[in-house]
Amino acid sequence: MILVAIPGFAQIGENVFNFNIGNLGFGANLPARNNYNGEFILSLISVGIDNTVTNLGAEFSPFYAFGWSTNEYQDSENMFEADNISLFNLKIYWNLLNHYFNGGSNFYIGPYASINYIFVDENFHWDKYIFSAGAHIGFRLNIGRVNYNVFSAEVGYRNINGMHRYYIGGKIDLVTLFFLFLLSRSDN
Repeated sequence: MILVAIPGFAQIGENVFNFNIGNLGFGANLPARNNYNGEFILSLISVGIDNTVTNLGAEFSPFYAFGWSTNEYQDSENMFEADNISLFNLKIYWNLLNHYFNGGSNFYIGPYASINYIFVDENFHWDKYIFSAGAHIGFRLNIGRVNYNVFSAEVGYRNINGMHRYYIGGKIDLVTLFFLFLLSRSDN
């Protein structure tokens, strides 16, 4: 259904493309039970499209790596197992509030839904998935007709392989994080 809707959506109004090198994120899945409590996320290359009339958008990333802290395993080597890598990561959203600044950069708030699927190690794990839905908030730089997501936060429901959780988390762009690191080093 999404693939059918995108061509029609692309013909209404002006489209702005989204691009990110990658994001580094942290979050928490609640209630804290035995698995998937604290969360670390690394995503690489995100591409998407926003429609400026409807404020609808979609974003795709071919690589997400998840690391989870659990009550059962306190050592860090269990956080980054190979099957925590997802190759199909799709997010759709509707930014109800888009506040544009001079130059086109914007602050946004709205509902979203996302799916992380096709987890891999030596094999494909077709039975593993993460479904999330809720609200997101963030800030994007606008460079011509391209949006570059600087930071974002999400809150809502999350289903991890059939386990129901509430989720809160935030992500920062890797390039932004690198520049912040350089600026902090130059002040010393």
